[in-house]
Amino acid sequence: MYKTQDESKLLTGLINGKIKIWEVKIDIKKMDFQLEFSKEFIAHSDAVTCINIVEKLNIIITGGEDGCVYIRNYYDLKIITVINPELKITSHDLNLKILDINVSEFDLIYIKCYYQDEIFLYGYNLNGLKFGCLKSAVNQLYFTPTGKLIISEYFSKEISIYHPVTFKLVIRFIFLIKLFFSINRKESFII
Repeated sequence: MYKTQDESKLLTGLINGKIKIWEVKIDIKKMDFQLEFSKEFIAHSDAVTCINIVEKLNIIITGGEDGCVYIRNYYDLKIITVINPELKITSHDLNLKILDINVSEFDLIYIKCYYQDEIFLYGYNLNGLKFGCLKSAVNQLYFTPTGKLIISEYFSKEISIYHPVTFKLVIRFIFLIKLFFSINRKESFII
């Protein structure tokens, strides 16, 4: 699901590969809102997992369980670029899923993919040219004011900062978390 910055449209991805576009009508006086169906289009051959809009460039970027990322014109929905992350795998059944798409203020696309119990982060430009790949248990992705990539990881309890194009590690923080149990084991807390 994605809401435009001006909150006038809502885009929802469906398990059948379609995306529905809704007009959002907000009545501030009544503290009420209504959704009015606008249109739908086929975005993927399998479930839509993520939607992102780069409003300054008038593009919609979508990812799906079909393993593809589509960049479309925001107004006519025509496909501009198709990205299919390459995972040097010999199997014909990739079973690759797109989990998330982030776009930096420098218009670089970061695609989080899931394949065989591992998570990969790919970097692409808007023309679909890959500039990097990182195998990491990415939980969240953020950008510093200077454009560096901040990644928090699932299992390692680490936060890593990478160069946004080379994926070169700049610094890594490791958090030590201890779990203590009370005597009666009914309560626990993290320090």
